[in-house]
Amino acid sequence: MIGFIVCGVIESEDLPAGNPSKLTHMMDYAGGICGVTDGVLDKEYAYFMPSGQAGCVASCPSSTDYEKFICQYDTQDEIDEQEKLIPGISVALYLTNTAQYKCMPHMATVPGPYYACVFDPESADNAEITASMASALGDQTPGEPPETSSFDDFQADLQTGMVLILVFGFIVAAIMGFVALRLIRLPFMLEFIIWGCIGGVFAFCFGIGIMLRYVTAPAWKEEEPPLHTNAEIAGVMGMGYFFLALAALWFCIICCLRKRIFLAIGITKEAAKALGAMTSLILFPVFQTLGIVMFSCVWMVYMLYLASSGDIIRETYEYNGYEFESKSYVYSENTRKAYWYRLFCGS
Repeated sequence: MIGFIVCGVIESEDLPAGNPSKLTHMMDYAGGICGVTDGVLDKEYAYFMPSGQAGCVASCPSSTDYEKFICQYDTQDEIDEQEKLIPGISVALYLTNTAQYKCMPHMATVPGPYYACVFDPESADNAEITASMASALGDQTPGEPPETSSFDDFQADLQTGMVLILVFGFIVAAIMGFVALRLIRLPFMLEFIIWGCIGGVFAFCFGIGIMLRYVTAPAWKEEEPPLHTNAEIAGVMGMGYFFLALAALWFCIICCLRKRIFLAIGITKEAAKALGAMTSLILFPVFQTLGIVMFSCVWMVYMLYLASSGDIIRETYEYNGYEFESKSYVYSENTRKAYWYRLFCGS
């Protein structure tokens, strides 16, 4: 139901519909989405002005040309009108509006993420500018970027890692499932895997405990001159005892559950025999993975619509001594609750 609402299939006053284009395209200074909003349908790229605001353009300038300018829409209309009345005045108007951060000369740029025109430092036209910027910055450390919420960070991570999630979460997982099914059919392989994992946990805890208590702590005590305080040495010894106690507890638990572990191994062996007799069961992970993929695709579409259903506000922040304007999403309380519901329930 929430998915239909955020996709706009069902209208609701409590939960606004989303528009994923907000996430894939930049917004201009007027609040329009490049390539999506009426008036800029044929201009899907965002070119930034000196103020940090963007204007939509049909294509990113590929070369630097200080005689050509890109301006805010109303400013460009005014310059065009003045040029009709007084031919040749446009250059002076462009320069004046550039000083007011309303225009920007053509700089060599390349299409970047979210259809933004990104400054190209490797362009021959920008070589002098790149060198000047590097010299001006020197050893200055960059300032802190604006803070973001965990909700915003999750949405950004989801978009960035979507391909990796699909590849490793489904394709690689399916392949590993086939490998595991083949391995457990080998003699003693299942016992080796299970008891190896159990023994590995015990060895890890026991080894760390021995190292901290009988190697690290005595070595710190004998340091001349002392490099660690008595509190640090006592803390290391305490951690050593903790891991030794954890190893002993693990050993006791395994001893108590050994019959159930043998039973689980036997059941798994019988399942492997059934799999050998009914080879069609091998395809079960494939259908299961396909079902999960289809469900996840729908889930991701709903999440994208939900992530784009927030209101966009403009904020001014300082970075390296300069003021810039950024746009961020603000979500209502209902949207945040729908987000957590979709995240944990997936329905």
